[in-house]
Amino acid sequence: MNRPVCYGHSVLASLILLAPLTEAASLTPTPQQDLNTLLSNAEQQPAQAIAQLEHQLTTRPGWHRGRLELARLYYRQQQYSAARNAVKQVVSNAKLPTTVRKNVLTFYRKILQAEQAQQSRQASTDYAQHWQLGGQLSLGSGYDSNANTGPEDRDIGLRTLRLKPGALQRSDHYLNSQLVLRADRSLSAADITPRTTGHLRWRNRLNLSKRQYQQQRRADIRSVQLVSSLHYQLTPQWTLASRLHLSHLTEGRASDINYVGLEPSLQWQQDQHRVTLSVLHKDRNYLASKARAKDGPLQELALRYDYQLDRQWRLQLSGRLIDTDYRGKRHSYHAREAQTRLNYRYSAQLALWSQLRYRSSHYQAAEAPLYPDARDENNLSLRAGARYRLNEDLSLGLTLSSYRNQANHKLHDYNRQLAELRLNWQF
Repeated sequence: MNRPVCYGHSVLASLILLAPLTEAASLTPTPQQDLNTLLSNAEQQPAQAIAQLEHQLTTRPGWHRGRLELARLYYRQQQYSAARNAVKQVVSNAKLPTTVRKNVLTFYRKILQAEQAQQSRQASTDYAQHWQLGGQLSLGSGYDSNANTGPEDRDIGLRTLRLKPGALQRSDHYLNSQLVLRADRSLSAADITPRTTGHLRWRNRLNLSKRQYQQQRRADIRSVQLVSSLHYQLTPQWTLASRLHLSHLTEGRASDINYVGLEPSLQWQQDQHRVTLSVLHKDRNYLASKARAKDGPLQELALRYDYQLDRQWRLQLSGRLIDTDYRGKRHSYHAREAQTRLNYRYSAQLALWSQLRYRSSHYQAAEAPLYPDARDENNLSLRAGARYRLNEDLSLGLTLSSYRNQANHKLHDYNRQLAELRLNWQF
């Protein structure tokens, strides 16, 4: 704060040199009390000097020199709102010469800058001392062409086995609800400015969601997910983070699954470029004893690149290597995944996006007793969406998705298309 105060003092010093001109603009005489004595005493007793000047100005509202000195005292005491109002009164009521008016306006701009800096520091302190809460409630309705991800044909490549009609692909409509609760807190009280070295931020997100089909109840999905993350700014370019994933998923009516994951990451950002390297370790645990063969750990190595072309366009490219080691080797697999996403902000109300993903999975053991060899499959998905903001809090979202899964075992071949319309409320 010393720099702006000194600058403000130099501006007022130039005004004092032009005091006769300023006094000429006043129609009332100078107060009898020696202003220089009052200002010298202000160095030791600023509050008393301010009170005296305020009292004198109540009876002499046209004493512009005194009001400018009062503004300077306000400024030195960091009472920027009062200083700004005092200067505005002088500019509005006094007929100032051009040079004096220019100096006064320069001082006014410095007051504004100091006031904005003060508000920013106060926001930093408030942010560091309190949780920042928010969230989103979404309600949606959708169509699913293959709710149970079943194959198209009863023939799955086995002469002695034909699927029942209920196991084939079946379309259905569903309702979707989602509640996201966010809680952010900065653990660095000094500064919350993004990309400030030493800045530490703690973020938590709780996600509750439910998808309910009209006929295919075994395809219903309910989930509870908590993601807690710490972000530490190593340098203006480098960020170190770690995320804890806790989730519970219910598929159908009786298939409950718990997940626990830890994901450290390192991020580099420069201008429009951002690169993120992350490693995820996740354990999966089925509560039903008959599905325990699917329990076990998953490891994932991911690399993501984001490029902000301009204020409208953003491109994201990512790749993943996935390895699982479940109890049942026929459920364990190695996978490679590549994805590209493009976001386009057409206007403040309308945003568009598209996503293309390819995944190749190779399982570790034969899929006995159905097939004598291990399963290999390739999955290609294409998704596109739009979001239209109705007002500051409400928006409509439309998502169209298409999935194609091709496997060497016909039991896992399927096509699937989804369309969903969702109403979102931010709070």
